[in-house]
Amino acid sequence: MIPRKSLKFKFDGMSEFDYRTLMNDPNIRIDTRVTKKFAALSREYKFNYNLNNNNDNEQYIASYIRKSMLDTGYPESDIVDILVKELFGVRKTKKKLVFWSCYGDVVLGNIQKNIDSRFTTCNYCGARFYKQRKEEMVCPKCKDKSLEKPKTKALICVDCGTPFEVKNSNTRSVRCLNCQKAIYKERSRVSMLMLRKSKLKS
Repeated sequence: MIPRKSLKFKFDGMSEFDYRTLMNDPNIRIDTRVTKKFAALSREYKFNYNLNNNNDNEQYIASYIRKSMLDTGYPESDIVDILVKELFGVRKTKKKLVFWSCYGDVVLGNIQKNIDSRFTTCNYCGARFYKQRKEEMVCPKCKDKSLEKPKTKALICVDCGTPFEVKNSNTRSVRCLNCQKAIYKERSRVSMLMLRKSKLKS
């Protein structure tokens, strides 16, 4: 026998899952008529899914449920959005077998559309997030950080052209640390030279 081992997956560095990626209209309101009807159909036919591990049977049940859900008066895109908001946003249930079997193709289409037009990368932390506005480029978690006044500012050295940072309160620095040390060294050398010349003249 092959021993059963539990698999553990690490998702370090990945941005937090946003269920709105699965939706066509994230602003839709949940209608309990839709959620209750789907819950009833799921309970009724879930047993058949588990009992008859047959693709033809699953396709028939999925087709029947999809047609039955249209009796709510909503178009299919709205039905999917309401169910996604309920199952992923409110209840956050792990039991979604019937949902995926019925509407997996619709959700896939939403994902493909949203990743292209509504998802972007945060300029601060690099996480993927859902944009509320076209010009938004900072995720909600980093929005407060982006509004904070930076403690340092970047300058370009007048001698070597190297970028360097100084405190915001610093209004005098124009050179990087290395070039500033070279200036001090040269000034010290010239001062010593002038001192020696003055001693010789006296």
